[in-house]
Amino acid sequence: MRPIGVLISTIALGLCGFILGRAHDRAVDFKQSDQAWAEAIWASLIVNSDDKSTAVNEAYDRAVRQTQRKAPVLVAMARAVSGPKKVGEMMNRFVEDYSRGRVRSDGQINEHIDSLSRLIRGETNDVEACYLAAIASDPTYKPAWFELVKSDNREKSQEALAALKRLDPQNALLDYLQAADAIENFGADAALVHIQAGNAKLACRVYPNRLPTRFVLRYPDSESFQKYGVVGKRISPSAFAYLVKKEADLWAFADQEIPRRLRHLSRQLIETSEDRIRKGELDRAESMLLALRALGNRLLLEETGDVYLAIVGMFFISNVNEALVDLYCWNSREKSGSLEREIANFRRAHEKLGLTFDQIKPTESDLRDFLLGARDPLAEEQAAFGVAFRAFLLQ
Repeated sequence: MRPIGVLISTIALGLCGFILGRAHDRAVDFKQSDQAWAEAIWASLIVNSDDKSTAVNEAYDRAVRQTQRKAPVLVAMARAVSGPKKVGEMMNRFVEDYSRGRVRSDGQINEHIDSLSRLIRGETNDVEACYLAAIASDPTYKPAWFELVKSDNREKSQEALAALKRLDPQNALLDYLQAADAIENFGADAALVHIQAGNAKLACRVYPNRLPTRFVLRYPDSESFQKYGVVGKRISPSAFAYLVKKEADLWAFADQEIPRRLRHLSRQLIETSEDRIRKGELDRAESMLLALRALGNRLLLEETGDVYLAIVGMFFISNVNEALVDLYCWNSREKSGSLEREIANFRRAHEKLGLTFDQIKPTESDLRDFLLGARDPLAEEQAAFGVAFRAFLLQ
């Protein structure tokens, strides 16, 4: 298997030829550039049900040709080619083939299911090619590298992670992902070294893809938008980002590779610490558990407000506290009492978080304000969750 660097070089040659062959693209101003990009993303959303995947492909072809900075467009394209609209069309074709008798054997059915599963997880050649093309066009574009970190191919994942560490060496999350790899390949102590390195850093962040901000799009005449009285009105950048984010949330079950690796890291280290407690290695067990809890605290403070990572951080803290109860009952009544108070505070913070989820559920009036751009829903959500998650740190 060729390493990522070779694949990128190959794609870069083709991409450079494409760009040089269209020198007029350089004359396109940023507003026009954002317009084509926004049109492509809008075409791919399920809320815009009129456009089929062929129209989405055509829109992205125009966007790549017209956009000066191509990497964000190519990352968005990767998500579009494995997104809900594409999956829905594939499922419809399967149902039609089955009903017409074109799919009969168990082998044919399993092949369709496997293809659908790989498409949902983004494990297709088209998806990877988009990320590689994004990196070929801009080797410093971190969101594209971050998507490749999620690859189930360890060599590709580690090469992408190494590239990100060169680009953003102060990001603790990258050390934690190295720890997740180390626990599988080098053991708990090696993983602990990476965790402690990450805990000493100031930043912890994921890399969301950029979105266009300078465009003119209007709400189409559909039942969904008629309901809120916004048909024909201009879509604001905040409303656009909200609709993109809400669709991504619906599809979040297919993009849980980073949380999965971190949860596995937590389970493995807690099992190791429990084994050390049984062996009487109490100091080593405590050091590991406290480092893991610090990791959980860092995830709660992830810079972009990633709710899924924050929930993983809660998972870490809760499970570590349970393990510490067992540890402190052996060697420290004072620490045991302090931990009980921390656990009580954690439970209260958890209850407040549940209330926050209820409070941010938008009313019909809220949704109309969001769609009109009168309020920025993502900023409101991030502020509300930021307060709720920080409550866990006050224990």
